[in-house]
Amino acid sequence: MEVTGGAGAPESGENQGLKPCLLRRNHSCEQYGVAASCLEDLRSKAYDILSIDKSLAPVTLVLAEDGTIVDDDDYFLCLPSNTKFVALAGNEKWAYRNSDGGTAWISQESFDVDETDDGAGPKWKNVARQLKEDLSSIILLSEEDLQMLIDVPCSDLAQELCQSRVTVQGLQNTLQQVLDQREEARQSKQLLELYLQALEKEGRILSQQPGRTPC
Repeated sequence: MEVTGGAGAPESGENQGLKPCLLRRNHSCEQYGVAASCLEDLRSKAYDILSIDKSLAPVTLVLAEDGTIVDDDDYFLCLPSNTKFVALAGNEKWAYRNSDGGTAWISQESFDVDETDDGAGPKWKNVARQLKEDLSSIILLSEEDLQMLIDVPCSDLAQELCQSRVTVQGLQNTLQQVLDQREEARQSKQLLELYLQALEKEGRILSQQPGRTPC
């Protein structure tokens, strides 16, 4: 895939505070290097570098790897350098290009369905962002969501949460503990129900025996 240095391409002596990124249009192989200080700066440069008609505004920036929409500076700034972005203009929808280098494309809708179904795509990222915004939301997560975050590779979750791998490993251990505690609570409840049923059954048997009155 060709990488072309556009007007805003980062140079070796780029100013501190500028994040080097790779930018391309939807369905295009040609990438452009650009340095941006914030998300709005990158969006503004996309019009000129990619020759996007401003009548198609606003431009939506998504991650080239999975189509995740990048719509706030906090998320943008925590992404690694040279992250690949796709600029969507007008009513364009992100499309995934097959890794075999062919020209077959999959629409955003079909890709989302596939990844959401197997729990390995944007769904876990949405749960991770919810957790990032409010750590106490752990108690509100379903067991399915907890297991999903536990199964995500530590490095991927660390990147999504903008935390170190050590911190995220500790978080995943905590999520596992929460999941285990819920399972223990469920088993304890089942044992209690069985015990109460046994007491009730024993009481009925005693009440049916001659000369015995239930307590």
